Amino acid sequence: LPKELFEAASCEGAGQFSQFLRVALPISVPVLAAIVLFSAIFHWNSWYDSYIYTYRDQLKTLQAVMVKILNQYQTGSMLSQAQQMAASAKKMPVSSESIRMAVTMTATLPIIMVYPFLQKYFIQGMLLGAVKD
Repeated sequence: LPKELFEAASCEGAGQFSQFLRVALPISVPVLAAIVLFSAIFHWNSWYDSYIYTYRDQLKTLQAVMVKILNQYQTGSMLSQAQQMAASAKKMPVSSESIRMAVTMTATLPIIMVYPFLQKYFIQGMLLGAVKD
């Protein structure tokens, strides 16, 4: 952030805390929104820690359970076609591809729902340094 903004605020009589709240924080909101979004996506997609460190199914996170389901049905698709047809006739009428697609949508839907609320901060951050005529 430019030093001139803080110098102008100190000339107006603002202390350091007031400079932070009234100058630095409003300008940094787009950056903070991007950091919040990226860290939320990182934590939402971090299934590996739960997959390794927890043994009981009650303690596994949603992402670890979904990866387990994906792996289960992906290895099921590698079976020969005759085995697959026999298994599907016995077990369920739903194909493994539809289950994999449902798990994928379950994993991406919360991020898709959060992004529109944070989009205004990204647009504000892009327009912050724009030259105005």
